[in-house]
Amino acid sequence: MFQQRCKLAEKTNILELNNFSIKTIPPDVFTHPFLNTLDLSANDVSRVPLEIQKLVRLRKLRLNHNLLVRFPPVLLRLNTLTSLFLNHNHLQSIPEKICQLSLLQKLDCSVNQVCLNFHLFDFFFRFFFLSVLYLVYASMYLSSWCGS
Repeated sequence: MFQQRCKLAEKTNILELNNFSIKTIPPDVFTHPFLNTLDLSANDVSRVPLEIQKLVRLRKLRLNHNLLVRFPPVLLRLNTLTSLFLNHNHLQSIPEKICQLSLLQKLDCSVNQVCLNFHLFDFFFRFFFLSVLYLVYASMYLSSWCGS
């Protein structure tokens, strides 16, 4: 099934590997630099390897419904991203450096354990190119509770 999806991706530039019970992103994924959409949602992914930066045309990345605890720093190297879905993980923070993704228009970090302090709100207001930001059900704490 995986090989069939990879073959289809060569024609559509979309690779859908959702609901595959993947724990580790298969290395073959990174041999398709033409991809503009990668859907790894509803798996058991807990880390994103550095090789993902080989996907130089990637515009939409779905990592929702996985087991991510930390925001993968390598995602900051995906300069062509316009949509990033990280909802329904176990993320505890979103780095300010996400502003480096200057084409990012849609960011979904809802249903995580993200600590939303006042500093983070200020940061999102400066993130002027975002047209959609989902933080529904994110943990809301006062900044002193977040270690700021």
